[in-house]
Amino acid sequence: NKSVSLSTASLLPMIKTKIKNVILHGGVSMIYSSDGNSALFPEVLVSYGLAGQKLQVFAGVHQDIYTNHFTNVSQRNPYLNTAIDSLQNTVYQEFYGGLKGKFSFLTYQVKGGFKNVNNQMYLLNNRTDLRVFDMVYDDLGIVFISGNLDFAFAENIHFGGWLTQNIFNTDVQLKAWHIPNLEANAYATITLLDDKIKLQG
Repeated sequence: NKSVSLSTASLLPMIKTKIKNVILHGGVSMIYSSDGNSALFPEVLVSYGLAGQKLQVFAGVHQDIYTNHFTNVSQRNPYLNTAIDSLQNTVYQEFYGGLKGKFSFLTYQVKGGFKNVNNQMYLLNNRTDLRVFDMVYDDLGIVFISGNLDFAFAENIHFGGWLTQNIFNTDVQLKAWHIPNLEANAYATITLLDDKIKLQG
């Protein structure tokens, strides 16, 4: 339906500075959304080196946005109902902290926190035709903990992976439908030509 539209704009000015063992990123995340979900939110990352590269503590706040337009949503679920009556943005506001460091060939990171999600989009079966899915929105709170290990197999070859556990607190919906409680991924990275080319899968 061409009468259904959504305008979105975002701006993220940032500064970065270092004071002794403290590295500070600071700024503000400004999001304009014509669906009424515009938001101003601080963007901060503070890290402190306890033992050089071996152990650092960090904490921060972060805002992100996901636009639930037809192309994005149909990539997640090709059986999307085409009779869409509204388009909305999902806005994530994250509060986090953790530890990270590097020992010889091993880099690690452990991170935990809370995400406040405004207008999380779910895809639920249509009541009249179970073959198609409707977009339904609800606010969501997510408590999460995640860990990352990265192995330097050689100077230019790295293998690693992430593991994340989510705990959901929905506002109206009974469950956080189709959002995984446990997420895992693995990757390999190869750099070539003195770090001018990076291949990752």
